Amino acid sequence: MLAMYCGAAHAEDNKIAERTKDGNHEHLMRGEWVGKAPRGYRNVRAGKHNCWIEIDKTTAPTIKKVFEEVAKGLETPTRIRKRICPYIPDSSFFDMLRNPFYAGIIRVPAYKNDPEQFVEGKHEALIDKRTFDKVQDIINGKGKKAVKLAQKQINPDLYLRKFLMCPVCGHPLTGATSTGGHGGKYTYYFCNCDHKHINTRAEEVNDGFVRYVSALKPNKAVLELYNEILSDIRGDKVRANKSQADKLEIELQNIRSRAERVKDLFYDGEISKAEKEQTLERYNKQMESLKEQIGALRMSREMKVQDKLDYSINIIGNLGEFFRSAKPEVKVLLLGSIFPQKIEFDGKNYRTGTYNRMLDLIYQETNKLQGKKNKKSSEKSEDFIWVPGAGVEPAHPFGHWCLRPTRLPIPPSGHHSCV
Repeated sequence: MLAMYCGAAHAEDNKIAERTKDGNHEHLMRGEWVGKAPRGYRNVRAGKHNCWIEIDKTTAPTIKKVFEEVAKGLETPTRIRKRICPYIPDSSFFDMLRNPFYAGIIRVPAYKNDPEQFVEGKHEALIDKRTFDKVQDIINGKGKKAVKLAQKQINPDLYLRKFLMCPVCGHPLTGATSTGGHGGKYTYYFCNCDHKHINTRAEEVNDGFVRYVSALKPNKAVLELYNEILSDIRGDKVRANKSQADKLEIELQNIRSRAERVKDLFYDGEISKAEKEQTLERYNKQMESLKEQIGALRMSREMKVQDKLDYSINIIGNLGEFFRSAKPEVKVLLLGSIFPQKIEFDGKNYRTGTYNRMLDLIYQETNKLQGKKNKKSSEKSEDFIWVPGAGVEPAHPFGHWCLRPTRLPIPPSGHHSCV
């Protein structure tokens, strides 16, 4: 009997908990907040079933000022917190900034068969939707946009002057065009500090640089491997986007069905016209948002990323030809991505301390072009092509993968090798 009494009490507790969850979800769907009011608001109770949330006039001005200051983007949110409301913990502060409740929107968590939704709350908004969106962009790193300044037009004969460095004093090289005695124009690169250090015709410098980058020949095996890896990653992303879009399509269809049921309830006289219009407006907003998300996810499949990847790999394999024919602006952008450091030029030879790390793995002969002498391993380097280690692609449990099984070195005792 005791077991029966305890079991009946436990079952009743579960029913009460289930009814409480159903009631909370129903209140949230109607735009009514349940639980303790967020900062800047306060709970008001006039009776057992008559309670609501209103703005707290003592704390609301501070919270509103915080949102407005963050939306300006002039200071970091952490600095604003320390200046205006240091009593709010850092983690709670960012949760507050992300809470759509302050913009008059209530987040309804997913419950049973209903997905997560955002509904218009019945409480008074503390800030407008535009300010809230600006705050979200800044928190997510999208708010600060670099001011675009009018760039000086690049001289096609002097596109290297931002990248070349004087070997004597280390200052960057600059350039200018002068008029000769017979009216001809001549363009020179020269040291920004002292013209005596270096002063060379621009045509010779540019032609020599084309020959320099032409010596960068890609390791075809590694290049093909990276092409396959990027294609696989791209394929996984497209499949993931398609799966997500299919789920959103189901959710969109469910909302459409609910909207039709609302119309049926109105025609049957179970709900008023105001309730019908309010509910349909909410459903229409949700459907528009889902359509935008689905469109963005479907678009990723339509983009011809493989064509862009093939074009990029073609540039890597034909740098010399590209620098002969590309526009000066494109050359400058490509130089900035290939050479993280300046290129030392002594009038005849070019040398750089390092290349872009990814390209350094793809290209051959980079050590020679950097002026580094190969040791005894240089003889073996022609017989072995090694795939880059961990960090560039998944590491093999037994070490590196060997692409060509010729003259394999004998591993030390206790170690495994992989052919």
